[in-house]
Amino acid sequence: MTSFQIDTGDGDRGRYKVDAVQIILDAARDAMADDATQAELDAEIARLVLQSLLAPKRAETSRRHLLKLWPLVAAMAETSPASFDHVILEFAEHLDGFR
Repeated sequence: MTSFQIDTGDGDRGRYKVDAVQIILDAARDAMADDATQAELDAEIARLVLQSLLAPKRAETSRRHLLKLWPLVAAMAETSPASFDHVILEFAEHLDGFR
């Protein structure tokens, strides 16, 4: 008889974790047609980033979301400055709403 054991201890913590940036990138690629332009992909990424940033009901949570997605947001400053500006402005307005 063969037996096996599933280790659910702390050693597995984070093993199956998917990066928040990768989730956004994968979702954007899945939503777009195969022949989508880079500008269309950038716009979809910005939309998904904003969706994630504007969902929380607390400023602290929104800030944590921004920090998780910062590598993606910072890259937008180079690849799509208009998308970057849009994300930053919408995020600032969102945070202003908590005051």
